[in-house]
Amino acid sequence: MMDVEMIGCRDDWRVGCLARTSKRLERKRKAFTLGDRLRRGVERLSVWRMGGYMDNGKKLTALFVFLLSVAATASAQLNWTSFEHLNDSLRQEARPLLIFIHADWCAYCKRQESEVFAGPAVVQKLNTDYYCLKLDAEGREALRFMGRSYQFISTGYETGQHELAQFLGSEDGQLSLPTTLVLDKSLQLKWRETSLVETDFLLELLE
Repeated sequence: MMDVEMIGCRDDWRVGCLARTSKRLERKRKAFTLGDRLRRGVERLSVWRMGGYMDNGKKLTALFVFLLSVAATASAQLNWTSFEHLNDSLRQEARPLLIFIHADWCAYCKRQESEVFAGPAVVQKLNTDYYCLKLDAEGREALRFMGRSYQFISTGYETGQHELAQFLGSEDGQLSLPTTLVLDKSLQLKWRETSLVETDFLLELLE
């Protein structure tokens, strides 16, 4: 009786194992089938999208040209001329001068330089028709302009102003920053603005 019962137990165990194995295989088959469907769906979606891109070739070409123009615009920079090389430039071609008087601590100066002087329309206009110079109102370097030398004048410990900034930018004896001014081809003052100059207004003044 013991042998028969043991055999029966072994047979039941084997049947249970086979049943569980069969269920695991069925689950794997279903999982494989689902994964295969998803993979095939992704492949078909990719092919469909590629076909759409192929059908819209003209749109892609236009987008590519637009991106190139944006990149070219972003890379455009204003050509600043130094006072040291100004005479050489004027000998080659007479142009009006735009002079931007600034200081390192001046927030509006930094804004005008980073925003206004970086605008594509401003850059194109100035690079084409003007010589542009930056003048540090507190710079220590001696500068020569219109046949005369200008120095930094100290007014106390670590304070002072450059003579050329005072000469070009002062109104009623006071220098405000930023100051932007234009001299015509004869180096005569055409206009002077003693505050932040916005893009639209600057373009009007440059005409």
